[in-house]
Amino acid sequence: MLHDARHILEVVEINYPAGFAQAWLKQVAVLEGYVEERTLLSYAARRGSEAVIQLLHETNKCASNFKTESGLASLTLAAENGHEAVVKLLLERGTDIGEHGFNWTLLEHAAKNGHEGVVKLLLQKGINLDSRFYANGNLYTLLSYAARIGNVAAVQLLLERGADPNSKSCSSDRTPLLVAVWVRHESVVKLLLKNGAYIQSKSYDGQTSLSLAAERGDTAMVKALLKN
Repeated sequence: MLHDARHILEVVEINYPAGFAQAWLKQVAVLEGYVEERTLLSYAARRGSEAVIQLLHETNKCASNFKTESGLASLTLAAENGHEAVVKLLLERGTDIGEHGFNWTLLEHAAKNGHEGVVKLLLQKGINLDSRFYANGNLYTLLSYAARIGNVAAVQLLLERGADPNSKSCSSDRTPLLVAVWVRHESVVKLLLKNGAYIQSKSYDGQTSLSLAAERGDTAMVKALLKN
């Protein structure tokens, strides 16, 4: 009997005939529990092994809400690793979109790693734009975090879906614009301003975007802000 998750994945991924692969999968008693500290489904989701997940569903051997011991659901593992096809497959097969680890939403996992395709797919599924999470000691919304990491595509997608460009959700009471100015992401700053970000919004210490840029001697940022 086969008990090694990596071995199972190799069997399927090297394109053995479907019947052969299914025969192997049906012999794996540990599919109902854990395999090497993670379920086979979660292991496949982390790797982006769409063929394995497809077979697991066809043989009814795994439930899509199995979790690893670290608390991350298979859907979250696929999202944070940017496996768009696997995310789509799991959602189509009924995986609960509310299943996540560390109290983060799936979209937060995808956005923080810059996986634009997954972000777009999850937004289409109705992910909560107002969700908040901690990263590096600060509280962020999806938009403020996308601004922090300079992911222009994610910022654009979030704005198109109705994210508030003037929300104040960071621990420092900064708007996404203030966050973008702080980390010097000029392209994000321009995009936020174009979509209604308020230049006079203040952080907890009374700083505006313009005063922050001026204080740091960021001439290019000051010019970008003054043009709006």
